[in-house]
Amino acid sequence: MEQNVGGRRGLMMLSPALLAVFGGFLGMLWFETIVYLGLRKCRFANRAKPGE
Repeated sequence: MEQNVGGRRGLMMLSPALLAVFGGFLGMLWFETIVYLGLRKCRFANRAKPGE
């Protein structure tokens, strides 16, 4: 008797790809958050405008 059939098989075949996509999204979100916070603290990126 085969147990690797039906809807469960499709979900099991997609789960590694979905895990990679989800992990990539979380990694990108973490990186972008760190970059955003770092640029806010960077004095060269936030110079005073001339004339102020």
